[in-house]
Amino acid sequence: MTNYSVPRVVFREAGKQRGQLVMVPEQGMRLQVGARDGVTQLDPQKSGIQQKGVLVFRLLQAQWALALDLEQVDAWVQLTSLQHITVSEAEVKIEANLLY
Repeated sequence: MTNYSVPRVVFREAGKQRGQLVMVPEQGMRLQVGARDGVTQLDPQKSGIQQKGVLVFRLLQAQWALALDLEQVDAWVQLTSLQHITVSEAEVKIEANLLY
């Protein structure tokens, strides 16, 4: 697991600095919050993001800090199957539906 400090963007001569920060991991990577200061974590689905693994934060103050733990995960495939078997005197017929 690797620790990553998120770089800040600062606008000079701005009276207020606020907004949202969206962190999208590459495929095969998992993000977890290590430490945070001046940010609050939001639900990505409420922001309209359907992709899994995305982290969304609201910036509460100009001097915010965020550290993430990065972890490489092994590839995997999830499978749902449905089998329909028909047995008659002369044959056995098997149909399989696979969703992955």
